Amino acid sequence: MTAEFVRVTPNDVALVITLDATPARSVAPLAGFEAYVDSSLAATATIPGGVDGRHEPRFSLKGGHNVEVRLRPDDPGRQTDSV
Repeated sequence: MTAEFVRVTPNDVALVITLDATPARSVAPLAGFEAYVDSSLAATATIPGGVDGRHEPRFSLKGGHNVEVRLRPDDPGRQTDSV
């Protein structure tokens, strides 16, 4: 999984999240992912039918922020990965 910001407008960014099925098998099957900005849940996405793909939630942000993306496994007892 990779995650990076791409500027859309001066105050809007897209968080480009790319999921690769190979490394994600440690938590697969996945229910989706969550994005946290400054420790607060900012976006949740479900991933029906698979792991691979590119997802681009958009945010209005100014200044510096801490962002974490967490994979959500179907089984809440499984280990999750984050970046």
